Amino acid sequence: MKTFSQKTVVLVSVFAVVVLVAFFMLFQLYLSQKNEKELSKQQIIQEAKAHFQSMVNTRTWNAQFGGVYVLKSNSGIEPNPYLKDNILFSDKNETLIKINPAWMTRQISTISNRQKEYVYKITSLKPLNPNNFADSFEKEALMYFEKEPQKKFYYQFDEKLDRFDFMGSLLVQKSCLKCHSHQGYKIGDIRGGIRVSLPLKLHNKQMILLDEKTKNSAFFIVLGTVVFLGMMVWLINLFYKRQYEIENANEILEKKVTERTSALEKVVSHELSLKSLLKIITEVNEMLITSYSTKAILENSARKLASSNTYTLVLTGLINQNILEIVSQSTSNSLVSENIILLNEDKKQNFFLEAINKSIELKHPIIEKVPSDFFKGYTKRKDDLNCKWFVVLPLLHGIENKSYGMITVFSSLESGFELEEMKILENMSHDISIALYSHKQRNAILEMEKEKIANYEETILAFVNIIEQRDTYTAGHTIRVAEYCKLIAKGMRLSEIEVHRLEKAAILHDIGKVATPDTILLKPGKLSNLEYELIKQHSEVGADMLEKISIYKDLAKIIRYHHSRYDGKGYPKTSSPDEIPMLSHIMIVSDAFDAMTTNRIYRTRKSINEALEELKNLSGTQFHPDVVDVAVKVLKGVKLSDTTQMPESELEQRRMSYFFQDNLTGLYNEDYLQIVLNREKNSFKSLNIIDLHKFTRYNQEHGWEAGNVLLKNIASLLEELYPQSMLIRYHGDDFVMLDAEQNKIVSSEILENKLFRDSKVTMDVNYYDIDEYFTFELFQNLKKNLKSEE
Repeated sequence: MKTFSQKTVVLVSVFAVVVLVAFFMLFQLYLSQKNEKELSKQQIIQEAKAHFQSMVNTRTWNAQFGGVYVLKSNSGIEPNPYLKDNILFSDKNETLIKINPAWMTRQISTISNRQKEYVYKITSLKPLNPNNFADSFEKEALMYFEKEPQKKFYYQFDEKLDRFDFMGSLLVQKSCLKCHSHQGYKIGDIRGGIRVSLPLKLHNKQMILLDEKTKNSAFFIVLGTVVFLGMMVWLINLFYKRQYEIENANEILEKKVTERTSALEKVVSHELSLKSLLKIITEVNEMLITSYSTKAILENSARKLASSNTYTLVLTGLINQNILEIVSQSTSNSLVSENIILLNEDKKQNFFLEAINKSIELKHPIIEKVPSDFFKGYTKRKDDLNCKWFVVLPLLHGIENKSYGMITVFSSLESGFELEEMKILENMSHDISIALYSHKQRNAILEMEKEKIANYEETILAFVNIIEQRDTYTAGHTIRVAEYCKLIAKGMRLSEIEVHRLEKAAILHDIGKVATPDTILLKPGKLSNLEYELIKQHSEVGADMLEKISIYKDLAKIIRYHHSRYDGKGYPKTSSPDEIPMLSHIMIVSDAFDAMTTNRIYRTRKSINEALEELKNLSGTQFHPDVVDVAVKVLKGVKLSDTTQMPESELEQRRMSYFFQDNLTGLYNEDYLQIVLNREKNSFKSLNIIDLHKFTRYNQEHGWEAGNVLLKNIASLLEELYPQSMLIRYHGDDFVMLDAEQNKIVSSEILENKLFRDSKVTMDVNYYDIDEYFTFELFQNLKKNLKSEE
């Protein structure tokens, strides 16, 4: 935090200084541009003033000497009527000419009109010479001189016409009255002015070049500022990053060495018991499929767990409000005196009951060390129960997360329960909870059947609620199938009564799944042959359930055949398409259409067009042709809902981790990698492929057991270093890491760990940026390319 604060202050300071310098340079550039433009204008004004002064001097000479005397070369002089009487002196080389002022004025005007760019003109509001009449600008200037007699000059820049207009005032002098006395002038009056007009083309080009130069300079100043700031930020970040790494390196290294040493010591002693536990958990899960009694599940679970050499005592119980009913104990020794315990009253009876109550209240496992005198009075011999630690595993209600049972396991190990062991036990308790809850739901449905609910609509809603509590994906499925059935039935012009009956049957068509164990129903992935045979029974189980309720008898037959086929090969099998009710044929098509157009964990959904094409291809074999003909018309415009079987809640994630967990490392296995990458869209941005080298040689030198320990330790190291990443064991001794953000593994930092130095195992890390459409097939291509490069 201290380093971060220092870095922030430095970054802000550097930013402020650089920005201030940049603004100062831009301001100076602006002033320079402005001054150059003003200086250029002043030069044009000075030029006009010089022209004006030359004209004034010429007129002064004329006033004093009656004309302007010009020394001309005789060579090539053409006779001129205005000069004929004004030649004062002439020889063969030169001629002195007195120029008539009127003639000179006309010559100036003639030259000005001819050039059009430079204009020199004597003008007045009351001229004697018609050529001297003032135009609009000249009138404006002369009126300005009359209002402001103290002003001598008037000018304007007309950049649009590329011209500068200048006017200097002429005052009436004594010599002027000879010709203009009759006009009422007196000495000192302003009788006119001399106009000088200069072209601005060159000036304007210079201004354009100046603007371009200024813009270019400003651009390079801004660009330089941005580049400099970027370099400074990079350098400062680099500096403080190195500083932070140096400050924490020793602490992190010391912590890792201590943790790894401790972990290695524990793993050796715990390896055999962990393998035995995995075998027991597998047997427990197989037992859950075949057990159909709550007490049988708890008794069999206790018996299976107690077969472990390290578990000396296992107890199970059910909770109803404040009452704990002990269902089974794995030994004949009685740990509690009563099978029925009031938790609030008896929780301080002993340490064991207090831990049970705490676990139930907090809704998570409680691990406690067994006091040395805890079993005093409960054993026949001193060493009957060798218990060092115990864990209370609450059995939680799947939806409401309420505690309705517990499993308590006592261990004889001094080290207690390891992390991997606890994960396995928690997954097992979760599976048992699902199985128990399934039986609880099944019993609830049987009770509802016995009560004969009179209100039809309330019964429908009650059943739908049970389905939704069981599996949110199934709930959405039933609603969609009911809607598709309604559309097809109306398209086939069935009566409103038939449409209504079919819609209600569709909502209940999967009700038989309440008798299917959750370990089968909620299993993500391919079912075994036994599991498939069990789940196939749901259509007939649901029909048998509904046939016993008078208000549902007309729906039972529709539901019984919703997995049959037009050619008779479905379940139950049929001998003729007519044996299947037409409403069942409609439900079969609707059910299949929804299955094809929804995402499953093992495949992505088809488009509407693809699903309809599949229906047409299977028309006459799996589906009724008349129903398909209507379905392809009415279903092509439906809007598909976003569905997923990927885990969203913590409970679902725990279930998923059990099905796709690598038994050795506890990471996800490669089947889960295929699933997450083959979703319609994934949420990962980066992928690291970690290839271990020299691992086979390590197995050959130290044995497979040691290799397994090393592989588990490497997996634990990766979990510790990258807790936010999804880690997957791939092809034995390789790993894959997926991240929602860009997270590149630095292999050198991992190889510095004592684990790799001692084992001499090495690794290569290949990093890839991926997008939401990165698939498992693309991943396999990456692996093939890496293998070919090797």
